[in-house]
Amino acid sequence: MNIKLIDDNIQYAFDAYCKKVIKNHAKDIWKERSVRKKRIIFFSEMKFSEIECLSKRMAELDIVNVFTVMNYEIQIGNSDLAEAINNLDNQLRDILLLYFFVGFKDIEISKMIKSPRSTVQHNRIKALGILRQQLGEDDNA
Repeated sequence: MNIKLIDDNIQYAFDAYCKKVIKNHAKDIWKERSVRKKRIIFFSEMKFSEIECLSKRMAELDIVNVFTVMNYEIQIGNSDLAEAINNLDNQLRDILLLYFFVGFKDIEISKMIKSPRSTVQHNRIKALGILRQQLGEDDNA
């Protein structure tokens, strides 16, 4: 009988804990919704000049440069960076895009382009140096 009482007490305590967690989570959701509601502005409430300014910004975001490397389509929104990448040799550009934008490691890129890993690493570092020079960044950065 004692064991049954202890089991029941544990069950009640666990039930109370679960209810408290659910209740606090619901409070957090309501707080988050109220904060989000204060930040949202409907288009119907905006002035025409604000909508016009917003449409200009959206048009700027639509300008995306697309590079295709090994059947991967890479979109770059920064026009200066895209121009600098476009000025690179094809092999340097491919290595740079596969490494930094697709996320391949040097060894994987070397297998794809059938070149030694050390050559891929050398070309990646060389391409990065050329980009830094074209974009006007300090090599120590």
